[in-house]
Amino acid sequence: MDRTALVPLGNQVVVIGLDGQLRVLAEGQQPLPGEVIVAMTDAAPQDLKIQLAQEQGLKDISDDVAQIISAIEQGQDPSAIDEELAPAAGENSGSSLQNSATIVRDGTEVLASTNFETIGLESLGLSETQALTLNDFFTTGIETSGDGSSKPLTNSPVTLSAVEEDSDPITITTEELLSNVNIDDADTLVITNVTIESGNGTLIDNSDGSWTYIPEADDDTEVSFSYDIIDNDGGVINGTANLDITPVNDAPIATNDAIQTDEDSQVVIDVLANDSDIEGDDLIITSASVPEEQGIVEIIDGKLVFTPAENFNGNATISYTITDGELEDEAQVSVTVNSVNDAPIASNDTTITEEDSSVTVDVLPNDTDIDGDTLSIDSASVPSDQGTVEIVDGKLVFTPAENFHGDAEITYTVTDGALTDQATVNVTVNAVNDAPVVESSIADQALAEDFTPYSIDLNTAFSDVDNVDGELSFSVSGNSNIQVAIVNGIATFTPTADWNGSEALTFTATDPSGESVSQTVNFTVAPVADIVADNATVVEDTPTIIKVLGNDTFEGDDKVVSLDTNNGPANGTVSVNPDGSVTYTPNDNFHGADSFTYIVTSGGVSESTTVNVDVTPVNDAPVAKDDTAVTDEDTPVTIDVLPNDTDIDGDTLSIQSASVPEAQGTVEIVDGKLVFTPAENFYGDAEITYTVTDGALTDQATVNVTVNAVNDTPVVESSLADQTLAEDFTPYSIDLNTAFSDVDNADGELTFSVSGNSNIQVAIVNGIATITPTADWNGSEALTFTATDPSGESVSQTVNFTVAPVADIVADKATVVEDTPTIIKVLGNDTFEGDDKVVSLDTNNGPANGTVSVNPDGSVTYTPNDNYHGTDSFTYIVTSGGVSESTTVNVDVTPVNDAPVAKDDTAITDEDTPVTIDVLPNDTDIDGDTLSIDSASVPSDQGTVEIVDGKLVFTPAENFHGDAEITYTVTDGALTDQATVNVTVNAVNDTPVVESSITDQTLAEDFTPYSIDLNTAFSDVDNVDGELSFSVSGNSNVLVSIENGIATISPTADWNGSEILTFTATDPSGESVSQTVNFTVAPVADIVADKATVVEDTPTIIKVLGNDTFEGDDKVVSLDTNNGPANGTVSVNPDGSVTYTPNDNFHGTDSFTYIVTSGGVSESTTVNVDVTPVNDAPVAKD
Repeated sequence: MDRTALVPLGNQVVVIGLDGQLRVLAEGQQPLPGEVIVAMTDAAPQDLKIQLAQEQGLKDISDDVAQIISAIEQGQDPSAIDEELAPAAGENSGSSLQNSATIVRDGTEVLASTNFETIGLESLGLSETQALTLNDFFTTGIETSGDGSSKPLTNSPVTLSAVEEDSDPITITTEELLSNVNIDDADTLVITNVTIESGNGTLIDNSDGSWTYIPEADDDTEVSFSYDIIDNDGGVINGTANLDITPVNDAPIATNDAIQTDEDSQVVIDVLANDSDIEGDDLIITSASVPEEQGIVEIIDGKLVFTPAENFNGNATISYTITDGELEDEAQVSVTVNSVNDAPIASNDTTITEEDSSVTVDVLPNDTDIDGDTLSIDSASVPSDQGTVEIVDGKLVFTPAENFHGDAEITYTVTDGALTDQATVNVTVNAVNDAPVVESSIADQALAEDFTPYSIDLNTAFSDVDNVDGELSFSVSGNSNIQVAIVNGIATFTPTADWNGSEALTFTATDPSGESVSQTVNFTVAPVADIVADNATVVEDTPTIIKVLGNDTFEGDDKVVSLDTNNGPANGTVSVNPDGSVTYTPNDNFHGADSFTYIVTSGGVSESTTVNVDVTPVNDAPVAKDDTAVTDEDTPVTIDVLPNDTDIDGDTLSIQSASVPEAQGTVEIVDGKLVFTPAENFYGDAEITYTVTDGALTDQATVNVTVNAVNDTPVVESSLADQTLAEDFTPYSIDLNTAFSDVDNADGELTFSVSGNSNIQVAIVNGIATITPTADWNGSEALTFTATDPSGESVSQTVNFTVAPVADIVADKATVVEDTPTIIKVLGNDTFEGDDKVVSLDTNNGPANGTVSVNPDGSVTYTPNDNYHGTDSFTYIVTSGGVSESTTVNVDVTPVNDAPVAKDDTAITDEDTPVTIDVLPNDTDIDGDTLSIDSASVPSDQGTVEIVDGKLVFTPAENFHGDAEITYTVTDGALTDQATVNVTVNAVNDTPVVESSITDQTLAEDFTPYSIDLNTAFSDVDNVDGELSFSVSGNSNVLVSIENGIATISPTADWNGSEILTFTATDPSGESVSQTVNFTVAPVADIVADKATVVEDTPTIIKVLGNDTFEGDDKVVSLDTNNGPANGTVSVNPDGSVTYTPNDNFHGTDSFTYIVTSGGVSESTTVNVDVTPVNDAPVAKD
């Protein structure tokens, strides 16, 4: 077992004072009344003499105490000692103090472990504290040194200052644990093996002579510590320290709950089931509340009873408070109230109409649905004798029974899609006279021009229930050319002579009261051709009267003949005579075919036809004109004298005769030309006289020929005949070798060429000219063929080529759908052979009701004007082979339904505020169809859109502001169009919110700086990152700097403790939100105990901070005045060191306590000083 230190008493007189503390009486000093004197004799050091000082003197109680101690030594239980020892042993109930000790006599023996109280000693007149001290004397024992000196070490349990339950950690110092140890000044004591002997909590050895005790949470059990005390001689005793933990009531813990219920359904919530109290106290609910618009909450039988507000659904939040009778806590119950559909409420309506007049009744506006559901009419009925009722476009249309008047009652049912309600509409039908009615519809009339008069009985077409036959009067309107006479209700129809066309006649029946009814009949009079084309023969240059009306059949007497100026004669003039005949005058010398168009207007209708005129020729004499020619000596020359000779009739001229003086040469008529052969070796001027004829008449002219003296050139051997061909003729050849000759050159020595051809293709090989057409070309070209001899002498002859046209183009017909550009392949039925054909448009004959363009492949695209349908036409031209042909395309444009035209809209609303937008007023439909909204959408991040009563209701997304774009579609029932609504949502400032809670911070003293991102702890839907400003309050020692939302947390050097910091986020508008964070900085021991060796009588500086670890620059060293040195003095120097000065001539050990305050926190420790002796000079006294 552990040895306990013994207290040496020697021959001293030790007194236990009234406070239980020991003190040694100085020589001659008397004890005070009530003090206990403990003495030890030299003869028997193991015996103690115990006396009690009283007013009347000292009372010896040694024997009484000795009996108790003896019983302990023998292992007896003092609680079982006989009654005669009761005054010293205490009551029979025994004791509660347990201890063990070694009492040294001749050796060592173990005393029985026992329990006993001090009550017996107190009965001797001792106080409780004196009795405890005396008990410690006996349990500690006495050791006697070999030389007769003793060093007793005594100890009693230490009572530490009580703390409250859940208090902060406390520090237990060596000084506290040694506070009840009595030693002489020579001992230095050490505490080891400090443990928790009983109770709970955590004990930490700080390695600096102190210990940190951390109480167990919510535990108020008394704690006892056990430890060993060792002196400098190796003596050991066990010490105990007791810590009383004062209980503190803990607040109960309320835990949030969640529950569901249905709309309008009460729910009972047992909130206490998950709430707790660490002490197990019974909990009760003291209060509960819920926002009024969400419902009401009551406390019934220890539970919450929540009743939702009428028709409320969504999330409700109940706040409630619980108590354990002293402290409270609060929690919430989140109640999800599921929506339950409520039936709509239909309200009765009234309306008024006239007899036989339908009325539309909008019954829904005064009907309601608490859920805001869109209502519709599910059904409606009315007694059949009162009328009929229909549901049209969400309204009731009531039609009274024929001639019914009085009160009608409609019963209708409204529905929200699931539930229904019923109401009535009371309709007052006012009586009115009945107008005539159409009894039977008169069919539209289709007649021929100049139809035979006929009649229609209007009495059967109209009737009036209020009037008998014959009381109705009839009238007609809208007729101009259909002649109508009405007698006794019989309408007789007579035509206007020669008129045709359409008229809409309206027949009206009027009763005696002036009430009337009408019906319209379409009369269509089909044309009958009265005009007949004419043929006339006219002699050239002779005006001729043509009686164009002679073969026509016009009945009218007012017929007027006129001329179509756009289709007049091409080769003459025409005029109308008063009697309706026309006079045609051919152009001078014209003969051939001509035509013109005349018009007859009769009965307001015009007809036209063509007069074909055949102008028979009268022969005119030809006109011969002089010619010139040049030739070389001995060189015949062919002179084509006819090209400049003319015949006004266009007759083909020929040379009838020709002559030349014999001395000059000879002349022949060859192939219609003159061939002049100079007399051999003749040169100079020769004059040929020739006569031309048109076959009947003649004229004469001369040819002056200059004959140049030259060598002989090639000559025309035979003239090539003019060529008349059809368009796209088959290629053929002409032999030029037979057409030309040269007396100087043999066959094959001539070369041939051709000129004057553009479209007649000619290829000459070995004198053979191959003639090829240009595809689709027609017209005339004069080709000159030339023969050249090796000397370069040449001769030519010209041939006229005439290519007659062949029609390649054919008129087209096409059907086109309204508003649809259509490709028409106009070349599909044409027969153009050329690859170079080009299609173009006749700009003077374009379409009247559309546009047309030519495509690269020769097709054309016809685009009708917007919304046009009917007939149209245009003219196109094909150019191929240099020749153009044109024809007409007739287009039939068939009607189709036109899509509506939706136009964009704009609207403005505030953030989080719905807006209703009537988009249809500016949307149109060319066909006049009624438009409705088919669908609508908006990006979900901008909001939602609904169609309500034919309008858009836009609800912005929560906190959305800016520009939203709704896309909606309108329909005419078949086709649709789309447009947008640009909605400007004005921003309304939102307060910042706590995005995530910052957890409480537990740190160690002098922690490493770190940061907290406030940008993630707070947010503001109106502001992007960086627009919130942050601040902090409540901090004095936890240092905070905030930059760009990053809070950097830094310690105050050496400080520990707790602070509550409040972080606040503020938006640019000044709105703010805050959250509080608890910062706990746990202490870290910076101070370390010191040891110093000092020479006797020598002041010494001790650098106590040298082994300490304080980080602060503001640390201050001070002295614990209650624990100063016993054998010297100490002072603090400016640099934080201390100067220890031992008392004069003192040597031995000494100690003192110094304190360091840094960061507002103080720590203390001990400096142990060893003062080493020096030899002192002797002191001689007189």
